[in-house]
Amino acid sequence: AEEAAKAAAKAQAKLYTRRRIGHPLFKNGTLEQVTAVLAAAPVGEVIFRPSSKGPSHLTATIKLTEQGQLLHVDISEEDKPSAAELGMSLFIGRDERSGERGERYDDLDEVNARYVEPLCENVRELVGHRKYLDARGLDAVEKTLQDEKRGNPATIPYRLAPTVKY
Repeated sequence: AEEAAKAAAKAQAKLYTRRRIGHPLFKNGTLEQVTAVLAAAPVGEVIFRPSSKGPSHLTATIKLTEQGQLLHVDISEEDKPSAAELGMSLFIGRDERSGERGERYDDLDEVNARYVEPLCENVRELVGHRKYLDARGLDAVEKTLQDEKRGNPATIPYRLAPTVKY
């Protein structure tokens, strides 16, 4: 069983094309490797990594909360000098089926400044809200709301809580 797990990990690792991108936030690593690095990182940390979608895609993995919830953002590349290098045009929000091009960025610094940092600022604002609930799963949120309603039936309790699904 252990050998099968190692073989599966090797097969997964082969899906990623090693890239020659000289940027401090870029790491040639798999999802598991990047997740391990971000576990100890502060909220708002981002790592750009190769995507399993192929050599014309990157993934930005962003640590959103202290619990370690990660957001994986697909970045499409165009105008690539070679398969291993970074494209001259980067797109977030591209939809191949509908033909939507998405938002264009010139480099990884611009992605970080215009996409990642505002997103992390919004998450910090959410976490600082008085109704924010740091809970694992919707069941914990539901229990908290029921307890608040029992304590004060005249109110309509509500909470803000991020979930992996939403």
